[in-house]
Amino acid sequence: MNVKIVPVAAVAILSWTAAAAQEGCNSELELSIKRYSQVIHSLRPDKPGQAHVYAADGSAFTPAEAFWMQGQLRKIETACKLDASPDALERLGQVRWLINSRAQR
Repeated sequence: MNVKIVPVAAVAILSWTAAAAQEGCNSELELSIKRYSQVIHSLRPDKPGQAHVYAADGSAFTPAEAFWMQGQLRKIETACKLDASPDALERLGQVRWLINSRAQR
């Protein structure tokens, strides 16, 4: 194999995977993910035995729920990168239900 062809092929493959990873979920789903991720990122369970964690909007969650939502958010982002919108949508629906059930009115 020609040595000059290998770097060119490697660059082409990396460019294709980067472009494929950027395709992701549709813009409406991306906006919804961003909205709920702001609430999830505001949750900071840092003390052992902490009973509640409060989001920036004032809603309260247990530390276990906060960690679960953070894990779901990572899985949603991965699903979008892999162009698996149905999986991302299902997970986001579960997270959305939990956040909306605790939202301060």
